[in-house]
Amino acid sequence: MTKPSADLAPLVAFRQQVYAALDHRQESLFELIDGVLSTPEPTALVRFSLSPAFRRRWPSACDALADGSLDPVALRTLFQQHLPPPAAGERPVWVLDGTTWPRPAAATSPARTDGQVSSKGTPSSTIVAVWEYQWLVALPEPTAGGSWALPLDVQRRGPTAPTPTQLAIQQLRCARAPQPAGTPRPVAALDSGYHAHELAAAPSPDFCSSWAPRPAHPSRGEKSPGRRPGQCPGPRLRFTAAKRTHPLAA
Repeated sequence: MTKPSADLAPLVAFRQQVYAALDHRQESLFELIDGVLSTPEPTALVRFSLSPAFRRRWPSACDALADGSLDPVALRTLFQQHLPPPAAGERPVWVLDGTTWPRPAAATSPARTDGQVSSKGTPSSTIVAVWEYQWLVALPEPTAGGSWALPLDVQRRGPTAPTPTQLAIQQLRCARAPQPAGTPRPVAALDSGYHAHELAAAPSPDFCSSWAPRPAHPSRGEKSPGRRPGQCPGPRLRFTAAKRTHPLAA
């Protein structure tokens, strides 16, 4: 076996650690990962088994997902160790959001919920039976990762799951747990569907919110001539200049 070059040594070590975190159906799961990574576009599961990186017979792809197991804590810790660091003096940016997989005809599928699905070609949306997921991803610096999002955690939002906000707090805490002391707290970006007051009241300050600790228009002052009713004087919150206009609390 050819010894890897020094440039490839970190990648080889990372792959070995990923392999060690897989349990049952270890080899099939590992080659399925390679098949997904080496396929240029999303496709059906069975087509991933046609990738040259997947050296097993095609039933192994389904068996890997049906019977395979892994150590999520070990994988989460490994991914955290290899996150690109933020720029000097900056905080990492993490994003939380939910997504749905429409399953209207799968009457026997477990853990379906009612979810909103947009119709193709129209601005309207409809409610159908779906599988719901909630993703936590890290956004690297543009110079470090381009437009890539780095997955940190994913959880199902089934009928017995907590609210999206409670689940978000759990995901953030679990993702923060493996980080060494002194690691900058991430800025958690969430949309308006999450409850800001519940996030702010979380008992453990493991993360800081993406909104300002004061109103977006902090100083109303006196009404300016020509200003429409409802408009507020004062600087608006702009994320590109948030550090200057609305600094986050330490």
